[in-house]
Amino acid sequence: MLSAFTQFEILLRLEGTLTGWLGHLLHGMLFAQLAQVDPLLAGHLHAQKRKPFSLWYQEREGLILLHVSTWDEALGVALPGAFPPGNFARLSRTRAEILSCSQKEPPSERQAALEQFRLCFLSPACFRSSGRTLLFPEGRLIVESLSRASGLPMPDVPDQCLRPLRYALKTEEVLFGPYVLTGFVGWCEYSAVAAPELQALLRVMPYTGIGYKTAQGMGAVQVRPVK
Repeated sequence: MLSAFTQFEILLRLEGTLTGWLGHLLHGMLFAQLAQVDPLLAGHLHAQKRKPFSLWYQEREGLILLHVSTWDEALGVALPGAFPPGNFARLSRTRAEILSCSQKEPPSERQAALEQFRLCFLSPACFRSSGRTLLFPEGRLIVESLSRASGLPMPDVPDQCLRPLRYALKTEEVLFGPYVLTGFVGWCEYSAVAAPELQALLRVMPYTGIGYKTAQGMGAVQVRPVK
């Protein structure tokens, strides 16, 4: 199952200066680059309500390290050709030189079950329900988010299989053009049941991300087992 997930790291050097949240700009850049090599695929993915990829980024003194995870085979094949090193990509009002595009090692299919773990939020995360923003990573919200993104089944009792134990979270605003979203960063520790459906969802979590706008840089997470 995890073999269907592919991760890429794309290193960019900005020619100009950009400030604020870049997730929506990188989202647009990805589609613009993809349209140059496979316009049909770009159009097909753009039309999908739930995008089969997630991204997040890190800034390093004029450089952007873009992390892209996908569970769409065609997108995984097309991405290296969409970001050839030495070429330039348009990012808002400036250009970004593509320094490298590398595929990370695929995850191991054999992983121990997670009984207790710390979930680190690498970029602001939030959940949306009935037009409301939810700012605590309840187990049920995480399970539902993972199932929607990956298409994997949920456990029979999603609100009882993942229990928060302790946490250190703070809110952070994310500017998306004309509007602002509030998310949270930090960490939360959980205890998890051994149900196969839950464990399968937890294994894909670092690739799908969790919550709202994961295809635009939000909800990136790292899982750290706790003994």
